Amino acid sequence: MRALIHAGRELAGHRPLADLFPLILDLALDAVNAERGVLLTLEGENLLVRAARGETFRISSAVRDRVVNQRASLLVRDAMREDAFRERASIQMHNVRGMMAAPLQTNDRVIGLIYVDTPNIIREFTREDLNLLTVMANVAAIRLEHARLAEVEQAERIMARDLEQAAEIQRRLLPEKAPEAPGLDLAGYNAPCRTVGGDYYDFFTYPDGRVATVVADVSGKGMPAALLMSSLQARVQVLAEDPRDLGDLMVRLNRLLCSSIPSNRFISLFLCVLDPVKGETIYCNAGHNPPALVRAGGQVEWLQGGG
Repeated sequence: MRALIHAGRELAGHRPLADLFPLILDLALDAVNAERGVLLTLEGENLLVRAARGETFRISSAVRDRVVNQRASLLVRDAMREDAFRERASIQMHNVRGMMAAPLQTNDRVIGLIYVDTPNIIREFTREDLNLLTVMANVAAIRLEHARLAEVEQAERIMARDLEQAAEIQRRLLPEKAPEAPGLDLAGYNAPCRTVGGDYYDFFTYPDGRVATVVADVSGKGMPAALLMSSLQARVQVLAEDPRDLGDLMVRLNRLLCSSIPSNRFISLFLCVLDPVKGETIYCNAGHNPPALVRAGGQVEWLQGGG
């Protein structure tokens, strides 16, 4: 009872998950008066050592597999008298005599195990020792799971905050409002599927009254697409200052982007320059869906062509 009360007090505080592993192992070793031990957690199909006491420690695979697969605690009073263990290399190497192991088990699954042993038989482990280790392992498993979930929740909060900040930065990369041009009604709006995305549009005005518009789509969604979108936006901002030859502009833009975009990503882009004085539109399409030109009379014309 003293050991359990002490363990309860020690585990009641708010400790990082990494600090709980050695604490739990030390509490278990002290409770059952063991000399060596190890705490392992199950990550996928692999057991990872989280804390260990004893030099060059190595747990028997037979013990490990039995405890995890059968979800049952194990007591061996003298491994040298047990046929299933005395021939094991790890048992002989560390001169293991008495040993115990208990699963770290929550309500529905095993998340690891605690193993302790001793190289002498001055005092054999008892059934009461095993019961105590099992109870401590159950308490520890619940505490570890709570700590893990708390860290996951904290990481998700940080991720959500970072994504919201990234979304605000991305919104500022897009035009706050469309420019005013005689004879033209211009508007643009973007609603990302996720918090951030790879869609991009922009307007550029020139002293002679012309207006350039660009619409682009980075393949994929989320943060990777958003990062490529910001790279695209920076390059378009520079190159669109001189829109005399849209074909040449697009070739230069393609060359710059290809040097920094992964091979499994691509960008489609449509760029046009509207001249309200001449009533002329010049465009270049780099793999984007053909835009629709809606004339005053309601006729719809798809702007085909591009590459």
